[in-house]
Amino acid sequence: MKIALILFLSTSYVFAQSCKLESYERIYKINKMIDQDIIKNSDCSNSINSRFVDLIQSADGKVSNSFVKKYLGNNENQIEISPKVIEVKKISHILNEKLNLDSLFIINVSSLHGKSSLNLSANENFSVKCNACDSMGLKNLKVTFKNKSIWFSAKLGQNVSVLKPIQHLNRQTPVLSKKDFVTSKIQVYQRTNHFTDLDNIQFYRLNRNLNAHDFLKNTDVTPKSLVNFGQKVHLKIKTKTIELKSVGIAKKGGKLGDFIEVQNIKTKKIFLGKIVDFNKVVVEI
Repeated sequence: MKIALILFLSTSYVFAQSCKLESYERIYKINKMIDQDIIKNSDCSNSINSRFVDLIQSADGKVSNSFVKKYLGNNENQIEISPKVIEVKKISHILNEKLNLDSLFIINVSSLHGKSSLNLSANENFSVKCNACDSMGLKNLKVTFKNKSIWFSAKLGQNVSVLKPIQHLNRQTPVLSKKDFVTSKIQVYQRTNHFTDLDNIQFYRLNRNLNAHDFLKNTDVTPKSLVNFGQKVHLKIKTKTIELKSVGIAKKGGKLGDFIEVQNIKTKKIFLGKIVDFNKVVVEI
């Protein structure tokens, strides 16, 4: 009788310490502290439920139920967790994937949706629509799932390369060089006027002094005159099959990328060519 009572009490103790917690296969976090809406069903204690929410709040990626059990469990309780794997992501990440924005990215997602996360089972999906997500700035996104629609606001930005001086540069610097600058990446949310043509930096002069922390802007530089009117220039004439070199007389001055007329000294023929360097013009026929 005593043995049976002991077994009964032991079994009852184990059952009392066992519980089940069921969540969702996919949890997409909005920019809020998530709450117990991520739990479908649970007969676990409030303490265990709260610890589960804290774990998911800090998670990013796929979380296995075995890991969750180890995190929540101890020698005195047995916790059954489902599903086997929970995918946890920020809503901005999944919106980026859905919209396939190429060089653009989404940040600062917010919504009037009362929930702190978008919770989906394995067989559930959702669609995203954005009418103006091909440019930077504040956007409205429509997310539809379970025949319901939720509106999100988000900021679209872009990573751009900018040039920074390695050290202080005086506006009187005679020739700018690639060695004078370093390339950095910054996030922008509207069109900028940063100068980025490092390969041709030697064809520009500074309009002002630059400090090492400055980003080089288009207004900071002025293109140099590479060809003067009446000057002899090296003329390269290119076709699909051949390339000829000659000398011509510039009928107009110009800077990098300008198209000017050049008269071939030998044939007197006039060509329209593009300025590519100091005293160099390329004609493509």
